[in-house]
Amino acid sequence: MARIKYSPSLVANIVNWLPGHTDKELAKHLSELTGEPFDAQRAKNWRVIRKIPQGRRLTNEERYSSQRMDPELLNEIKRFTPGHNDHELAAYLTEKLGRPFDRRAAKGFRINHDIPLGAAIPGGGRFVKGQESWAKGKKLGRRSIETEFKKGHKPHNYKPIGSRTKAYSRDGHYYWKTKIADPDQWEFDHRLIWERERGPIPDDHVVIFLDRDPEHLNIDNLACISKTILQAMNKHPVNTNDPEIVSTAIEIAKLRSAVSKKRKEMKK
Repeated sequence: MARIKYSPSLVANIVNWLPGHTDKELAKHLSELTGEPFDAQRAKNWRVIRKIPQGRRLTNEERYSSQRMDPELLNEIKRFTPGHNDHELAAYLTEKLGRPFDRRAAKGFRINHDIPLGAAIPGGGRFVKGQESWAKGKKLGRRSIETEFKKGHKPHNYKPIGSRTKAYSRDGHYYWKTKIADPDQWEFDHRLIWERERGPIPDDHVVIFLDRDPEHLNIDNLACISKTILQAMNKHPVNTNDPEIVSTAIEIAKLRSAVSKKRKEMKK
């Protein structure tokens, strides 16, 4: 019997029978024909898959009849509402309907069932002119003092001056940096070494590692070049970690930059 629902004869039977019937009635009809349990949703899916047009749509009365409340209970709620605000109505609905209601849900219920507001909260929950504060005459302490930072307090993650850590970039590369001042001033170690050995780093200049190794913090392994030269080197990359070749690439980049600058001057 399970396979009868796929037979052409069953499909033809449904096509002839369906006009004037809803999917809920189709579900009952299919259950009788096939011996399998059908609800309205499964019946609809069965019909749509076989491209069978819908017979009849449910009216609003039919669609919402199962959701309509018992008139007697609704009248009881309407009799309770006068003199009670939505907070009190929420507690009452929770008790009567057996499901949780908060103030907003109770207000929605009241509006959906055309029940007028019973009793408003004075001022709509706001202070109104002449209303006294609940704290009037009470001496309240500053509880925030308990959690305020005290003068000289240091957070749990405080790092003293001279602390070192790794600073990672998005591509996974890292450089060592050292804390040089409070509260949170850090500088890269290779820049500190260059300034200690060779003096200040000019503006628009960077310090690079000749062997591309951030652990090799030695002045002989560092070079201070302008960002223009660095850009020229990136345009013609040298895929090596040999310091001598990288140093030569720097000189070639400087030469290319000088030639480019001279050509621009000659065009003027």
